[in-house]
Amino acid sequence: MKKERLPIGSIVTIRFEEKMYMILGYEAEINNEKKDYCLVEYPFGYNGIENTIFIENDYIKNVLFTGYKDEDFYKINEYLNNN
Repeated sequence: MKKERLPIGSIVTIRFEEKMYMILGYEAEINNEKKDYCLVEYPFGYNGIENTIFIENDYIKNVLFTGYKDEDFYKINEYLNNN
């Protein structure tokens, strides 16, 4: 199933939280489970793995800002959809 991923740098809120998070990466594996995104609290950014959260796409509640999309974004999105 193809997923339209949000670009890295996008700012989102997630279910059951009021905080804002920034998308830091895709397809993170944690405890032998792949998650769609890894996020860090905005505006603080990366502050160690213990402060990074890993979620599925459907856990995103609102998109507050969409990050930069260029040719490389579309290439990685296509690659992730085919692997």
